[in-house]
Amino acid sequence: MNLNQDLPDIQMVVSAPHILHNWWQNIRRTHGAEIQGHLGALLSLLGIQCDKVFVTQLMGFWEPSTVTFKFLDFEITPTLEEFSSLTELPIRGRLPVIPSAICTGDFLSLLDLHIFRSLRYVDGGHVELEYLFQRFGRSEGYYEYQREFECTRGAWEHMRPRVFVMAFLGVMVFPIRSNSIDINILPMVISIFNDPQRFTLVPMILAEVLRSMTACIRGHNFFGGCSILLQIWAREHFYRRDPQMDYCIGAPNKIESHEDRLQNWVGAPTGKEEWRTFLNNLTGDAIQWKFSWVTGLAFARTRYFFFIELIGLRGIQPYAPLRVMRQFGVIQDIPLWSIMGSHEDAFTSVSLERIRNMQAEWESIIDLEIGEESWCTPEYYAWRNTVSHMARPSAHGHWGFVDRQQIDWIRESVLLRMGFTTPMYKQIVPGSVNYLIQEEDPKEDPEEDPEEDPEEDPEEDPEEDPEEDPEEDPEENPEEDPEVEVWEDYMEVSEMGSNVYDPRDGGVIDISSEHGPEESPEYHPGPYYDVDDDDDDAPTWP
Repeated sequence: MNLNQDLPDIQMVVSAPHILHNWWQNIRRTHGAEIQGHLGALLSLLGIQCDKVFVTQLMGFWEPSTVTFKFLDFEITPTLEEFSSLTELPIRGRLPVIPSAICTGDFLSLLDLHIFRSLRYVDGGHVELEYLFQRFGRSEGYYEYQREFECTRGAWEHMRPRVFVMAFLGVMVFPIRSNSIDINILPMVISIFNDPQRFTLVPMILAEVLRSMTACIRGHNFFGGCSILLQIWAREHFYRRDPQMDYCIGAPNKIESHEDRLQNWVGAPTGKEEWRTFLNNLTGDAIQWKFSWVTGLAFARTRYFFFIELIGLRGIQPYAPLRVMRQFGVIQDIPLWSIMGSHEDAFTSVSLERIRNMQAEWESIIDLEIGEESWCTPEYYAWRNTVSHMARPSAHGHWGFVDRQQIDWIRESVLLRMGFTTPMYKQIVPGSVNYLIQEEDPKEDPEEDPEEDPEEDPEEDPEEDPEEDPEEDPEENPEEDPEVEVWEDYMEVSEMGSNVYDPRDGGVIDISSEHGPEESPEYHPGPYYDVDDDDDDAPTWP
């Protein structure tokens, strides 16, 4: 796999149109508080410019099959909690809003517009921003176009904030083409206004960002998600800083204060080549894994899948937070995962009953407690960089977040051949050595307990007694060959005994029999990881 795919010229929203700025200035005095209550910090997108070069380069690292950005040695993806905190739109205790497909006549009726006088202004399910602004964006719009309205001025005034929210979402968050708005947004907006404590926009915002990146990777030339929000999210992660810097900015609006938090980013990439070089060489120890203001609980998975199905504006989008648990301040181990391609559906092929069931199941999603330790285990790196293409995704869900069977298999059959050395471990899992590995005590007598098996005691350093195992092959002794030093003190005896799970054939193998390590495929046990993500020989998932 080429780390950076050269995408064609992709059209996207790079800034708010001037007419939307004028509309907000005209309406904010009378309806500003009501609109902000439904849009939150999204209104701050009006003053931010999108770096099209950066967003395009970033999308080159998007992997649709895993729904993550795939860099040299780590994965990362936008999460519900991160988007919720950036937009200041709550997700807890609310159901994801679902769209409704409406015809032109129903759209005009919802706006109290005369169908026959206004029908020509709505074409193919789209309406122009200029058309809505002239009739709802100006205080004199009602009297200038009174013949087109079938309502009183009071009803027109009541409708104005809803139309502005529809226009804002249609242009800045769910765009379809320049200054053109999807009419299916209107019934969704009306539902939010009628019952604001019941519904949330965040899952739909995230779904359309993920769907749009996948569409662009597959050849689509227009980004239909919120490109500015994606840019803010990515830059917040790519600039690693002291956690206190996230609190020193007094403004609670995280979008508005975004540039203030990044003002000390010395040497930040600017052009295409700089961003390409930066992203191609980006490693997991150089990024800001967790936003310090994201706390509480995170949505992890559903009862039936190892991922979450998001209801977008134009289809269903899978979302896999278990693959990026470090973004929640949780230790990343080998995740439970499934093939998600079959769940990526457009609404034209999805029944309304299925969508209703997905919305109802939202309240029973399994939670994950957000912590503060953002690092990962050696087993995850072995799985991520070496053998993930051999793993057979699980077909059914069960309670849990990590795949214990694959952890046991990699721990007992793969890590021993990879030659984990101290320098390697410190490079790939920075800061976690002291947590997992017990330092050797120079005062301890290495002959104190010669009968103890180091593999049965994960807290004992295998280097303390090189003569402990008289049958040990000297060529495999970590002390005699530092390049193949293994972290036996971290290894734990599998609960399955000598039988471990082999994801290559979905069965159980006996590592003490003829299926030993000598018959397993080689995994480049040199002193450094092979981080080339060329999976040409790997099976291709939908």
